[in-house]
Amino acid sequence: MPDTAPESLESFLGRLADGSPTPGGGAAVAMTAAAAAALVAMVTRVALARAADGAKLIDIARAADRCRATVLSLMDDDAEAYGAVVEALKGSGGLFDSAAVAALIRATAPPLDTARASRTILDLAADVAPVIRPATRSDLGVAITLAAAALSGAVRTARQNLTRIVNASFVETVDRELGELVAGAEDAQKRAQAVLGDTA
Repeated sequence: MPDTAPESLESFLGRLADGSPTPGGGAAVAMTAAAAAALVAMVTRVALARAADGAKLIDIARAADRCRATVLSLMDDDAEAYGAVVEALKGSGGLFDSAAVAALIRATAPPLDTARASRTILDLAADVAPVIRPATRSDLGVAITLAAAALSGAVRTARQNLTRIVNASFVETVDRELGELVAGAEDAQKRAQAVLGDTA
């Protein structure tokens, strides 16, 4: 279980609101992705209870659980990484010197990983959509909405970091992957939409 798990939702949201730089948007989108993954696991297990052959559903539920664990750990990772950026900027008088840029490169990893996980969650949601129970259609629709929002927020956070990074190769590589994640997420949403209609 990730180290963030013992913290209550109330405590996390209080820290989010208290005016300090961390946690911030990156941690918030990771939390959103975690909720989406949990919902995908839930609707999958509801379907599993009446499935004739549940092997694929078990795989989907376990994959969703892994995504949830991943993004929960990213909540702390994001806060710690951006905290290092803040400290580097204090040391440079607010200038993006080499130390601050290096910290910003490290801080780009958590939102990129959140975007990757969110894309996976959307794929899992699309995979399970055809076999879910009717009573959970709206739950899966919420999961898709949350995962899409998490991916969008993670991409925004990562790209904001890229605007201050002078390593052109790094920027190009990350930006290309972000674009691919967004395109893949749109495809997954369309697959789910075809099954769920207005609830997706």
